[in-house]
Amino acid sequence: MANKILLRRGLKSKLPTLSAGEPAYTTDSREFFMGTGSGNVNMGGSRWYTGTAMSGTSTSSTYSYTSCPLVKVGDIYLNTSYGYIYQCSTAGSGTTARWQYKACIRGPQGATGATGSYFPSNGYASMDDLTSDVNDLVGNEKLAPPTSITIACRDSQHQWLANYICPDNQDHTSIFQQAINQLYIGGKITVLEGDYTIKGPLSLSGKKIIIEGMGPGTTINVSSTLINSSGNNNITFKDCSIEASNIENGIFNLVGTDNLYLDNCDFNVSIKSGTVTHNPTAIATRGNIHINRLNTNITFNDNDGECGAVFRDCKILANLLVARAKRSSGSYNINIFYNCSGRATGCKLISPQFISNDGAATGMTIDSSYVKCTSPTQTRSGSGTISNCKIVITGTTIYFGYYIVDNNIIVFTQYNTTGVYTQYCAIFANNMVYNNKSNIFSFNHYSSVKGNISRYSLTSSTPTGSDISGNIVNANMQAISSMEE
Repeated sequence: MANKILLRRGLKSKLPTLSAGEPAYTTDSREFFMGTGSGNVNMGGSRWYTGTAMSGTSTSSTYSYTSCPLVKVGDIYLNTSYGYIYQCSTAGSGTTARWQYKACIRGPQGATGATGSYFPSNGYASMDDLTSDVNDLVGNEKLAPPTSITIACRDSQHQWLANYICPDNQDHTSIFQQAINQLYIGGKITVLEGDYTIKGPLSLSGKKIIIEGMGPGTTINVSSTLINSSGNNNITFKDCSIEASNIENGIFNLVGTDNLYLDNCDFNVSIKSGTVTHNPTAIATRGNIHINRLNTNITFNDNDGECGAVFRDCKILANLLVARAKRSSGSYNINIFYNCSGRATGCKLISPQFISNDGAATGMTIDSSYVKCTSPTQTRSGSGTISNCKIVITGTTIYFGYYIVDNNIIVFTQYNTTGVYTQYCAIFANNMVYNNKSNIFSFNHYSSVKGNISRYSLTSSTPTGSDISGNIVNANMQAISSMEE
């Protein structure tokens, strides 16, 4: 039997200094060593060493350090502080071993980012707190921007949920604007219960923004235009109260491409006092206005403007609108709708003068509503429709300038009414009219006055080309002038 060649073997911790050319195998670490007479060389390939003993990046020099163990050519040393990599070029130990700089695994330091703008924080870190610019969140490899932001004040319940907390007795315009800016293409801003103040107009930048409160407990105080739009915005105010004073150009100063949604809100608005040279507006100018369950109380102060209005130059779709206007003093005219088109259904419209000035081509359609005013329209022009309404008229000289007036209950409360001007009314039909004088209605030719019931005759003349027939005069009609609002 051939003789076996046996190698020295054992635990690595027990490995002695081998003689020159003597091999050894460590049974625990499974490494192979060769003796040099002055030290042992690990023959298992290049080894990595770490520390901070060598530093420098010159490629034309070699490096060494006194505590270097016995190394072989090709071994690697990593400086853990700077990321420098060195490779052994001369085997040995201590300063006999020589190393060459090869590379650095640490990349260059990037530029310092911009400092983020200040905003009051609730003290809790959130994703929004960690970003200084919403543009940093946009891109294929970046996080998506937020779609919902919560604003609270100091006395709000659950304020720990908020992204922003508004300080007491301050202007909160900048906070609301920052919230809008963070909604990259739009989203919802939830406003917790409390009182908020917005003194300057907010910019929407073409976004779709929903501002939703917590019902009557959320109050936004406004002293100037809240939205001064440049167009193509979609904004919703929902479940909140707006208190506005010294308004001139409307809380919402819009353009025709804007859409404004008002849902379950209360508006208490006071028009600026003093002489004005323009037509003051309470809630909105221009824009497409969508209303659902809106309650408004408007006070026009002692201005000398030509025509005050709650809504001006708007396209309106209103459901369950309660619009109460009053005048503290002065003589200028007041309209709920001025030069507006659209439809108001199931509404309560109360004005010290007019409901509408139908300068718009189509005018307003008002149906299934309660109306109380001095005169239903400011002009005699025949546009718009009023139907299925209860109408209480408190004036003496009345313009009834709707193109169609049908199926209404119409009550005149003044006994000195001089005339009802309906010259441009094409259809006046199926109305119940409690008039207190005979023949006060003035119709134009080509009018259809049919199927009405009145206490006194409507007109004694027959305008050229008109169809006046089927009307009934009932002197015993019970007065219904006390119709409740």
